[in-house]
Amino acid sequence: MVNILSSALSGATMVTDPLHTKKPGTMDIGHFLLALDPGLFRDAADFRADVAAFCATLRATKPADPAKPVLVAGDPERRTAALRRQTGIPVGKNLLAKVRDVATASGAAWIMDR
Repeated sequence: MVNILSSALSGATMVTDPLHTKKPGTMDIGHFLLALDPGLFRDAADFRADVAAFCATLRATKPADPAKPVLVAGDPERRTAALRRQTGIPVGKNLLAKVRDVATASGAAWIMDR
């Protein structure tokens, strides 16, 4: 279904086409986006509760590797976001120096070393 919606619907070649990603003059990449309001189908709170229960069941599944728990989509990103809120976002020294130079040149107070 993903290929049908993102390739056939948009006019990009299907993954089964020998010319897939080889069309001259184009990157031949199709996209499909869908936005749904679950509240149009059923009570939104019930939908959220069902999804939360489903995710909890998946996370409770015995992992193949005990050192690697079962995750659902978004778990690693939520973990990283929480870490970034606590410790900040790592920025390379060169980039930080360039940002400091721009701030200094514009007269903005540099508050990053506080």
